Amino acid sequence: MIRVLLSLMVLAVSGGGAFAATFTNKDSETQVIVVTEDGTPREVTIDAGQSVDICPAGCFVTMPLGDRETFLGSESVDILGGVAVID
Repeated sequence: MIRVLLSLMVLAVSGGGAFAATFTNKDSETQVIVVTEDGTPREVTIDAGQSVDICPAGCFVTMPLGDRETFLGSESVDILGGVAVID
């Protein structure tokens, strides 16, 4: 019984980082977003039709049209016309 409990605890701890915000570019052109994690910004390029997982521990994202949003790391986001649509 102790082995089962320990196994479940290990799975719970290791599975905590598996979540991330998924961004899908539904535009016909490449989009660039700025992701700021731990105070450090970086550009993420998302090709047309591509999906990327970012922000496993939360972040700020600046969208192609300049909108800024906070993400916790569990959202599903579509980019349409340079605008983020959160599902």
